[in-house]
Amino acid sequence: MTVKNMSIVSLVCGILGFGMFVPFAEYVAPLCSIAGIVFGVMALSRINKGIEPECKSVAVGGIVLGVISASGGLFSLSCKMCGLCSLTGMDVFTDVLEKLG
Repeated sequence: MTVKNMSIVSLVCGILGFGMFVPFAEYVAPLCSIAGIVFGVMALSRINKGIEPECKSVAVGGIVLGVISASGGLFSLSCKMCGLCSLTGMDVFTDVLEKLG
């Protein structure tokens, strides 16, 4: 796979990682954001070795979008867990604070 292709795949996967807000695509979105980071880092390492340096901005864009979508996915997951705990009546944070204090 060429550096240009890896950079483009990184950018596309980083964009698809924002699918966490689309119903039923939220299960695939974290995999896309991780793939965006991995392909971007692989492309950037080859670019730093001097292979096709003109694709650097695309690779960096893929890495940035992958990191942003992955962190958004973690935030979304934590919000879902808090909502689930409050719906089921689990008082997780109070139990943790009682054990610590």
